[in-house]
Amino acid sequence: MSKRRPPRDRAGFELEVAALWSPDIDSLEDWVPENAEDVFYCLELEIGPVGSGETHSFQALVATPQGLRAQKERCRHLYKGSQRSLFVFADYSWKAVEQEVLKTVADCTAADFDGSLINLRKRFDWEYENYRG
Repeated sequence: MSKRRPPRDRAGFELEVAALWSPDIDSLEDWVPENAEDVFYCLELEIGPVGSGETHSFQALVATPQGLRAQKERCRHLYKGSQRSLFVFADYSWKAVEQEVLKTVADCTAADFDGSLINLRKRFDWEYENYRG
């Protein structure tokens, strides 16, 4: 997968999505669901400052309304509280998912990584969310 860059922030700091993958699907770019209306999977994102070689892991869920309904029992937490890390598509396509994720990451870009991390944590589940050192 090639590195994807959202538009440049006015302050000069940039985030990049270094990787997008799913533990549920072998190749997101090539995957065609059996039923395009019944989609539900975990999306893993590696995001960091452009050119740093350092990334943090984030997670989100990708679903269609029917896929979300089908998973309601398994994922009750989605129906209580925050749905920050949920992307719902009426019509599923990988291109639509990729575009929305890149737009969301671009919208989270701040003047530096610390500010960007605060914003990213509002939209995605962060690998260190509940870490206690």
